[in-house]
Amino acid sequence: IKFSDTLQTSVRFQLNHTNDNITNADDANNRDVQVRHAHLNYQHDNTKLKMGLVPVQESYNDVLYSKDWGYNPFGIEGFQNFKSSQVHYFFVNLNEGDEKQVKDDFTHYHVDYSYLYNAKTTLTFSVSHMNVLALGEHQNIALKIETPLAHNIKFNSFIMTSKSDRAILGTQEDAKGVAFLAEFQKHYRGVDTSLLITHASGKEDGSGFLVPLAFMQTNSYWGYTGILTVMPQTDTGFSSDSLNISNNGHGLNAIQAKSELFLTPKLKVQLSTGWFGATQTVNRSKDIGIDLLALGSYEIERNFTLDLGIDHAVISDSLSGYSGGILRGNNFNQAQSTSRKKTAFFGRLQIQF
Repeated sequence: IKFSDTLQTSVRFQLNHTNDNITNADDANNRDVQVRHAHLNYQHDNTKLKMGLVPVQESYNDVLYSKDWGYNPFGIEGFQNFKSSQVHYFFVNLNEGDEKQVKDDFTHYHVDYSYLYNAKTTLTFSVSHMNVLALGEHQNIALKIETPLAHNIKFNSFIMTSKSDRAILGTQEDAKGVAFLAEFQKHYRGVDTSLLITHASGKEDGSGFLVPLAFMQTNSYWGYTGILTVMPQTDTGFSSDSLNISNNGHGLNAIQAKSELFLTPKLKVQLSTGWFGATQTVNRSKDIGIDLLALGSYEIERNFTLDLGIDHAVISDSLSGYSGGILRGNNFNQAQSTSRKKTAFFGRLQIQF
């Protein structure tokens, strides 16, 4: 609802995943219709504020948190624009325990400072801090660069550190680590290609590099594949083997590639592949898995699209999925020395406007 040029409100409802249609279409968790986000937007000159249940902005390829997946905390988010820079910040509460107590809350404080170095290059420096219930604190510090390279290649890269109190994980030492990401994107006539390379340091007990996703047991669309990382079309029913960039503190090296072929003005085909491995675990494989995806998208008419795809993954025993989390210790998705194959056929009809 737009009240004026400076004041707006937004509400988004959500019907949870429904798998029982016999009588009243109960959803999977008996939570029926929920409010996904509900916020007030106020903008004046170079200042913009969002207050309420806010889908907060993420600037690091969705590796920290993801508003699309369900990171809609309660609080305030702000944007302050200057001549050649912007400050983005939020102060939010993800989970409030007893309202009379402060230490049992799950809160998140975050600041981004983005500087337009020149007409084509942007630098971003960020600090993220979380109070994790009454267990301890977690921090991420990051520096990102976005710039074009030769031959019209778009390049974005960041380096990020993390530190987490050992009481959160139940380990002997505090968790510490570093992660690196580099993405290259190139447009050809009728074809978009992308290459994504990531590294996150890890330790055998899971006290390596960590991100907020690991504490909240939620996921994000940070990769190119459909099982070991997920996309909007594959985030229900079979997403339990998806991992975050840290593999829940055990470390991760990954190489992913994607090609999007625009066969006609209405038909697009995406081909993706990913290799994930080099974890730090005890008596488990150094390979996490490989993932192959083929997806076709057809625009039936404007705003109305049909997606059909197939994904095949080979998964080793060192994958720690997003749903396991790391509070008081993390878990692997399967027993030692076991490997399995997973194939998914999927489709989606969606009207988007």
